[in-house]
Amino acid sequence: MNAYGRGKILLASEYLVLHGAQALALPTRLGQAFDVKPHEEKLLHWQSKDPQNIVWFDALFEPPNFNIIRANDIKIATTLQAMLLATKRYSQKNWEGTGTVVSRLEFERQWGLGSSSTLIYFLGLWGQSNPYRILEDTLGGSGYDIAAAAADGPILYTRNQDQPLIEKAPFNPAFKDHLIFVYRNKKKNSQKAIKPLLDQKPSKKLLDQSQALTDAFVQAATLEDFQEVLVAHEKMIASYIGQPTLKETLFADFGGAVKSLGAWGGDFILAASKEPMEAYFNNLGYTTQFRYSDFIL
Repeated sequence: MNAYGRGKILLASEYLVLHGAQALALPTRLGQAFDVKPHEEKLLHWQSKDPQNIVWFDALFEPPNFNIIRANDIKIATTLQAMLLATKRYSQKNWEGTGTVVSRLEFERQWGLGSSSTLIYFLGLWGQSNPYRILEDTLGGSGYDIAAAAADGPILYTRNQDQPLIEKAPFNPAFKDHLIFVYRNKKKNSQKAIKPLLDQKPSKKLLDQSQALTDAFVQAATLEDFQEVLVAHEKMIASYIGQPTLKETLFADFGGAVKSLGAWGGDFILAASKEPMEAYFNNLGYTTQFRYSDFIL
């Protein structure tokens, strides 16, 4: 069996997507590939490789309870064990979970593009299990990233227990040449970031505002329109989570608009400007950059 899941960028409704706000998610051109072959001893041998084809995780499990026989990282092995057990629990077939699995990332692990979500997406396929239930029983979260793993273009995502509402988004900005994604040289732990906000239920007014801005992202016809939406969305989320915007703290002299993506404080940001932007971010030490068309599917 071979499978492939795409990475993800959350453009609109970060944090609020946990409470039912419609999110705008963008699948990336980079993802994670999985290859499954039989194991002669009916065990599960798992190897994970990075973009340089170097093994960063290696473990051996014994089904049906996926007892850890050996692992080079027991913490990661324990998390994977929980995912495997959830996969078996919700499997629609008599899934044994034996074999040799080799996963290969196309992006760096610290980029936060979805090494875990693409994994859960794959487990759902392999075990014929509902990946949103696997997610709920293990890492938690909204599940937009699992939907993005299977997408072939931008999507609108609404959380709805284990049956989310997913539709294609008519989002294909004519001004994409003026958009770049910049890695902030930090990896944000999404689980820790969202935990304090799970019980902080937003008002209907805030959810309505979020919906209006998601619609505005899709409808933006010009770069200027898009920049206005970026700024408004940043202010909305900043107020909700009680943090200053990224532009206020790091990029006050930037001549365009800047937006945090996903869990604030790490991973990628989106920058929009009519002027060339690469040199500005290079001078600040943010040298991992992607143009929209090279990054987003």
